[in-house]
Amino acid sequence: MNDQQASMDWMNQVYNVVFELLKRWQLILFVTVLCATSFDLYQSIIYTPIYRCEATFAVTTNLSSSDENDVGETFSYIFSSNIFRKTIQEAMHVDSLNGYFEASVRSESILYVYAYSSEPKTAYDMLNALMDNYTDISRLVVGDANIDLLSNVSVPATPYNELDHMDNLFKAGSVGFILIVALISCMSFFRNTIKDKYDIERKLNLRLLGSLPKESKITNIIGLKRKKSILITQYSTSFQYIESFKRIRSRIERSCHKHDYKVIMITSSLENEGKSSIAVNTAISLAMNKHKVLLIDADLRKPSLHLILDYHNYPCTINDVLDNTINYQKAIYHLDNYHIDVMLGIENTKDIDGTMHFEHMNRIMNQLKQDYDYILIDTAPSRFISDTNELSAFVDAIILVVKQNHCHVNTILDTIDKLSLSSAPIMGCIHNQSYIPRISNNKYYGNRYGYYRYYNRRRDRNE
Repeated sequence: MNDQQASMDWMNQVYNVVFELLKRWQLILFVTVLCATSFDLYQSIIYTPIYRCEATFAVTTNLSSSDENDVGETFSYIFSSNIFRKTIQEAMHVDSLNGYFEASVRSESILYVYAYSSEPKTAYDMLNALMDNYTDISRLVVGDANIDLLSNVSVPATPYNELDHMDNLFKAGSVGFILIVALISCMSFFRNTIKDKYDIERKLNLRLLGSLPKESKITNIIGLKRKKSILITQYSTSFQYIESFKRIRSRIERSCHKHDYKVIMITSSLENEGKSSIAVNTAISLAMNKHKVLLIDADLRKPSLHLILDYHNYPCTINDVLDNTINYQKAIYHLDNYHIDVMLGIENTKDIDGTMHFEHMNRIMNQLKQDYDYILIDTAPSRFISDTNELSAFVDAIILVVKQNHCHVNTILDTIDKLSLSSAPIMGCIHNQSYIPRISNNKYYGNRYGYYRYYNRRRDRNE
């Protein structure tokens, strides 16, 4: 593998990770908010307010400056001793001391003493008891030390350790965000999926009919307006996306001409891989090349072609044809704006297994082959539904749609094994929502030679 290919593979890996993060933004937001609020709630439950009283003393002795620092450290040691606590307890007339002392020397001869307690009055009384007995304390430290009070003591009004909700939310939210992003990134990076179009042949051992770039459905910057579907007849569809379908069309035409295929089934392993949109655009692309095309929606559990084509006025459906209640010709509708014929379906909520025997499909297909150059059939996902396997007995070839970084390779291989049991061969695979890095020497063909600019000018004139 050369350096350029290695760079493309690396960029594909990065893209897959970034796209996976964007796709799971709701999960990332949920985990971030959950961690932040949970940690803040926990801190609120275990929170105990601590009040602090402070007093400043000047310590003077006949010792050197270094020995004076030792005096300050000695005070800190005495304040934390049990003997000193008992002295303060006796001065306060209490059996136990609800608090503790700290002392620090911040500069030469200046001693800072702090009294901490969960009650502000107790902290105040503790420090006053210390001040009443500081002469005896100084005698314990060094006999000739003088301690002079430099500041007055007052009852603390607010806790020393005030609970900072914003700080808790930010810290815990940041940790949760980093952890979930790292987890999703690792899972995406190491998950055995189709990372780029080269994995189609490397991992699946299938012929690549074409690779379709990811096409956004958002039509404006703020994302408030979205397309219902992505069709190659729309002016908002990118030049690269349209050209990709032209290449796929050419390969399908050559393969069908070579092997005399007419009926082609388009399926995928799992749902949401884009098979229905690809079936519609493939049919439209073939019709643009002066072919007579029939598009059939055979996904009776979740039909979607009528939504993609925005066509809802069809009283007769493929369901009626399969039930042998009407002639198949009554269920065929011609769409003038796309120059294709369609046979659409409706969701079948009753006795769907009995309906999907396709008892009349073989006879119908033989009749349709005489009237059409190409018959494209959009089916249900093949991995867990048996309808596709039954229908594959009546088609000439199968096209498998694989969405980038969506389905595990083992699942796709299981689908291929199931499809290989039918009499129809797998013509090839269409790689959907791929990422094409802009690092090649030739850039994009359309960009380098100006076809993309020509396409935009022509589109602007038509608009």
